[in-house]
Amino acid sequence: PFSLVCHQNPDRCPQVFNYFFPLCWRCCGLHLGFFLSVAGMAKLKRKHLFKILIPSLVISVITISLWKYEIDIPSFTRLVSGLSIAFTACISLKFAYLFLVVDYSKKLTEEGI
Repeated sequence: PFSLVCHQNPDRCPQVFNYFFPLCWRCCGLHLGFFLSVAGMAKLKRKHLFKILIPSLVISVITISLWKYEIDIPSFTRLVSGLSIAFTACISLKFAYLFLVVDYSKKLTEEGI
């Protein structure tokens, strides 16, 4: 079922006791990152989100540029790149929600609309 979202190359999949995971390292990082982001985001305030977003964004840009130039990177780095991309995506969506929906609805409420 994961073949639609992951290449499942055995050379790039985590292996435990001769059992290959159904996702590669990067896809494991993406799924884990989305789960951790959604689970932890409810408790974080805006100022703390920036402290996570900036380093995560930098790591994402670096790893995406490595993909572009086809530089082979170790498995752990693939996991970190998946985590950072997921954190960046989730936090960006949270900011979009906070600034576009929440702030706009507060403005409408203050204006009495």
